[in-house]
Amino acid sequence: MQYTLTLIDNVPAISTANGKYLLIDTGSPSSFSEAGEIEIAKVKYPVPTILYGKVTAAYLQNAMHHINITGLVGMDIISKGFYEFDYTNLVLNIISLDDEFVSNGSEQIDLSYAGGVPILPLYLGSTSLVQKFILDTGAKLSYAIPEICGGLENVGTDFDFNPLMGESLQVNKYSDFVYKIGSKFIQHDIHENARVTSAVRQFGSVGILGYHFMKDQKIVLNPISRQLIIM
Repeated sequence: MQYTLTLIDNVPAISTANGKYLLIDTGSPSSFSEAGEIEIAKVKYPVPTILYGKVTAAYLQNAMHHINITGLVGMDIISKGFYEFDYTNLVLNIISLDDEFVSNGSEQIDLSYAGGVPILPLYLGSTSLVQKFILDTGAKLSYAIPEICGGLENVGTDFDFNPLMGESLQVNKYSDFVYKIGSKFIQHDIHENARVTSAVRQFGSVGILGYHFMKDQKIVLNPISRQLIIM
């Protein structure tokens, strides 16, 4: 089933039958909706109306300045299908696990999981050093721990929103972060903040890859073989 993607603060979202939006967030283990139910790809899922004791639709609406957010689709639902993200064409394709999925020779990267969240291995710069980053479509920015950012140029600060850390989060910004996934080299800005660092370490990782990783390639999450497919 195909959906049109809308980017809200760099976070992918799809519209519901009543004209509201559901965020699609691989960085969240769980889903929620103000209606207590999410229908996606013609399947209905009962979900809570609040996450972590404080995250509601109204909370996200206020933080992300978008009055039509009704909930969030997390990994508990995303893991039940093949999710193909295409930011260039603003399309989300959802393929049932019961249907055959063919990757057509695309590059396939093995994923691990921590707390239900996908963890992506990457190589820093041109080295053979493998590091683990959270694959988070719900992240407006990408992050790394201070040890990763140490050799990069600090070019100022940005502001971000994270439901678990507060609505206004000032983060340090570093330029020219270069890494390799499979055979592909990627470069973009990276950010660092003590509160994010603490959360990232709890997942056994050293960073978060968000919008700036997603925006330049089409990717597919394959929950059966626990792989990321780069098209």
